Amino acid sequence: MPPHLSEKVDFGAWDYSTPPSMSCSMFWLLPPYWCGGFVPKRFKKCGRCMMLVRLDGHSVEARRVFCIGQNYAAHITEMKSETPDSPVIFSKPSTSLVLPGTKIPFPGHGNELHYEAEVVVMVGTEGRPEHRDDARRFVGGVSLGLDLTMRDLQKELRARGLPWETAKAFDYSAPVGEFTSDLGESGLANISFTLRVNGEVRQKGNTGRMIFDIPTILLAIGRVWTLLPGDIVFTGTPEGVGALSRGDRAVVESPVIGKFEWEIAVGCEA
Repeated sequence: MPPHLSEKVDFGAWDYSTPPSMSCSMFWLLPPYWCGGFVPKRFKKCGRCMMLVRLDGHSVEARRVFCIGQNYAAHITEMKSETPDSPVIFSKPSTSLVLPGTKIPFPGHGNELHYEAEVVVMVGTEGRPEHRDDARRFVGGVSLGLDLTMRDLQKELRARGLPWETAKAFDYSAPVGEFTSDLGESGLANISFTLRVNGEVRQKGNTGRMIFDIPTILLAIGRVWTLLPGDIVFTGTPEGVGALSRGDRAVVESPVIGKFEWEIAVGCEA
């Protein structure tokens, strides 16, 4: 694991009673007992806040959240979209991140909450890739996650020719599992993964079917932004996207990464 991502955080020793000083760079971590297991809307935080995620059992800061759209041919077909010439990049705020086991509130600004299971990459090195092969060294870890989408709102905004950030980049919209730096012999080009909702298989994917592979994605992002350790990249979803309802359990799993679960909360809205 990269040395700059190796510092452990002792959650048991954290003082939840007092918010940190303005010089602190981490979230004020809150115990998960509000409203069925997720933190309240008006959580206090420091001046430069970052969400914590897990990499190889350690806690690290998550910085920016980048996402890639339209990266599997079958998904493009089901969405009646056109195949892009280059990676379609959009972003989400750090408040979109949700760790495994957390209950996710159903968003209050739409009616159709859709899942999109994805392989997720954490950047481990600062800089800009010079070429595709160089981009591989920027991978610090890999996980699985969900790009949650308010599909009804997205369709409405697209029809009006408006940006659709509010359909994608809302709080709790990027559940992500623990990252691993050890993929064994499978490598980045052969990561298989599955999404089950209430025990039923809804999506199956493999990074070998991506239109733009992970190095190409990092190269494209690096042409616009300097990559930073802790940046998180959702790499696109395969076919089979669909709706989630209150009380549903979503489980993403990969034999080389692990298994992570989230539940859509009943009775609470974001």
